[in-house]
Amino acid sequence: MNGMRVMAPLAAVLLLSGVSGAALAALSCPFADGNGSATGACIAGQGSWQTSLQARDWSGNGVGVDAYYDPFLNLTWLADVDWARTSGFDTDGLMTWSRANAWVRDLTLFGGSDWRLPTVTPVNGVSFTTTRSNNGSSDRGTAKTGQGWGEHNEMGYMYYVHLGNKGFWVPDDANPSSQVEQSGWGSANTGPFSNLFSDTPFGWYWSDREFGSSEAWSFSFHSGGHLEHNQIRSSRAWAVHSGDLLIPLPGALWLMGSALVGVVAGARRRR
Repeated sequence: MNGMRVMAPLAAVLLLSGVSGAALAALSCPFADGNGSATGACIAGQGSWQTSLQARDWSGNGVGVDAYYDPFLNLTWLADVDWARTSGFDTDGLMTWSRANAWVRDLTLFGGSDWRLPTVTPVNGVSFTTTRSNNGSSDRGTAKTGQGWGEHNEMGYMYYVHLGNKGFWVPDDANPSSQVEQSGWGSANTGPFSNLFSDTPFGWYWSDREFGSSEAWSFSFHSGGHLEHNQIRSSRAWAVHSGDLLIPLPGALWLMGSALVGVVAGARRRR
């Protein structure tokens, strides 16, 4: 019983520090305007984001959310998708592939480095396929809502699974090369993120993966499409970080937490 009474304040300490995965559960729509235009919306109940993404308040001010941790991909997504523009690095957030990679390589936020662009791997596990498909069976094209390309495409997983959006083409396993427009396609849901651009031609985001000598893979939050583009094309960049990027407990709170852990251990030994 004594241990239970001690654990309550300890949980509060962890909650304030942002260490607990449930500390700031993504249960609401903090950015109702999405990308700041009429095309952006945060839709409760669409996709898995409210139960699968875990909010992180690195600043510890309890006011806003700085990032979201994705347990399935073991990935941390910045809450402000267009941070390159918001931070003043780039005036409009539209960059070549080389400049986008240079930006994330030098990015340091709340003590965290090693940021990168979202990645893709071949859906067949061997090599990229460029035939167009409507069901995610090849690397080029669109995919199924609730599935995407699985762990092979991080932005595709965000679009199709976490946000529950539809691709431009109707998924058809019997005819994956068919190109029938799907009703309700597009980024109807931009989720809890700010500045997620879903309009064309500005809704394309670079991955970190080259294709050939002059192209790189990019993803459209306008149509759910995954294509290779020339590296000199201007597209956007969403910074991500592998793993759950958590900041250390502040000194005073760490000492308090350590003391409480000691009390709990003592109470257990006495029992």
